[in-house]
Amino acid sequence: MITINEDTVEQPALDWLSGVGFAVVHGSTISPDGEAPFTVTEHGLIAGESTVWSIS
Repeated sequence: MITINEDTVEQPALDWLSGVGFAVVHGSTISPDGEAPFTVTEHGLIAGESTVWSIS
């Protein structure tokens, strides 16, 4: 019997995202108190002073 868990799906997805150009980082790095916090607003995803992804 095959067991499917979060890691079974997550790791191939992260590998694929990395392969198409996305930066893959650990969640604690981008958490509000992490070393490179990201903020989600109604305008998009913000990293420090830069817009990473924008909602049009």
